[in-house]
Parts: sequence; structure tokens; C-alpha cells
Amino acid sequence: MATSCRPSVSVPEHVITMEETLEPARERHAGHPQLPPALRLMENTGVRTRHIVQPIEETLKHPGFEDRDRLYEREAKARVPAVVQRALDDAELLTTDIDVIIYVSCTGFMMPSMTAWLINKMGFESTTRQIPIAQLGCAAGGAAINRAHDFCTACHEANALIVACEFCSLCCQPTDIGVGSLLSNGLFGDGIAGAVVLDALRRLFDEGGVHDRARGLPAGFGPGITAEMSLGRWQTADERTSDELQGVRQA
Repeated sequence: MATSCRPSVSVPEHVITMEETLEPARERHAGHPQLPPALRLMENTGVRTRHIVQPIEETLKHPGFEDRDRLYEREAKARVPAVVQRALDDAELLTTDIDVIIYVSCTGFMMPSMTAWLINKMGFESTTRQIPIAQLGCAAGGAAINRAHDFCTACHEANALIVACEFCSLCCQPTDIGVGSLLSNGLFGDGIAGAVVLDALRRLFDEGGVHDRARGLPAGFGPGITAEMSLGRWQTADERTSDELQGVRQA
């Protein structure tokens, strides 16, 4: 059964508060007819701070797509490897154990893709499959998990690495006065996440199964929508027989 290991998450060091977000919006778009409801919506989301890859003063400038894309590549290459390594460590795997890398991002463009760079930079096998996914926005993480599940279901001994890298602040368009742009500029932050998806049950039994006296929560489902669960301890057949004999002797 495909299972996601604990994710590794990293955010940039520059922090912007909600008030620091609202102030330039009020100044730059003072006459916008939809500004008041947009500001109220941003305030009511509960987002108090966001992390971005460069100071807000630089973020509000727009040197052009080429410069922004160059910054995306530089920041991604500087920050992604550490996230990947922590995800591998949490899964107790090496780069050579990974069969497919799924990389999702819609805020920057690289050719060759980031997956190819990671394979060459971090020592993944040259046969590692690559699935770069772009232009799916907020749904990209879910799509990546689905593709990892599909891959691990088709290849039962496979290990999949998911990496999501989004620098939304690099997509800030200061001159775009659309309500959608105002909201996205005021809500989304920058960050990187990585996780390994593998067949945890197969690994458990490959490593000898559950150790004696381990605690667990067995669950049974069906028929229909019924379910039964109970808390217990794992016990080997030899120990169970020994305990039964001991009980007979005591009786």
C-alpha cells in the first residue's frame, strides 16, 4: 500500500506581515473600486505572516520575466537539495533508492527541468524517471500525490520522491489591478516541500515484520460501511503457544 512519509518543509527567511501587505495595496490601488472588499477578504483569511525569497521592496519591483525566472532557478537550486535530503532521511532512503522524481511548480520555468538537475547534482540513478508537472496551481500537490500513488501501485517495490517548489512572490505583477491578482499577491507565500511515497507495508515485512509485543490498532472494514477497531499487541505464534501452556499449568 502506497504511503506518504513525513514531509520536509522549508520557507525563505524574508517575512512579510499582513499589515505590510495591505499598506502598499492601499497606496498603489487607492482608486480601485474593488479594493475595500479585497482588503477585507485578505484580512479575514487569518493569514498573518508570509515568507518570501526577497525583501518586499524588491518583490514590488518588476525587472522582467527573464530576471524573475533567473532568480527562481537560482533560489530553487540553492534551497531544494536540503529539502530533498531531509525527506530521504525521514524515509531512511538514499538517492539511489528513488525510482521516480515528481516535481511540481507553476511559478518558474527551467529547461532542462529541475528533475534533471537534481539527478545530476545529488547522485540519483541515471535511470530515475522524471515527472515534472507545471501549470496546475494549487492542485499540483494533490496531482503529485496521485501520480506517486499510481507509480507505486504499478511498480510495487518503487520509491517515489515528490518535490513542490513555489515562489509565488516572483509572480507579483504590480501593475495588474485585477481582483484575482490583488488577492493572490496578498495571500500566497513562498516555500518548498518534499516527501517520499513508498509501500510501507511491504517494507515492514521485508524488515521482518512487527517486533514482538509491539502495540497497534488493527482495523477491519465491511461489509458495507461497518468498521471495527481494537488496540492490542503483536504476538508471535511461538509466544502465544508458550503463554497458553503456561495458563494450562497454572490451572
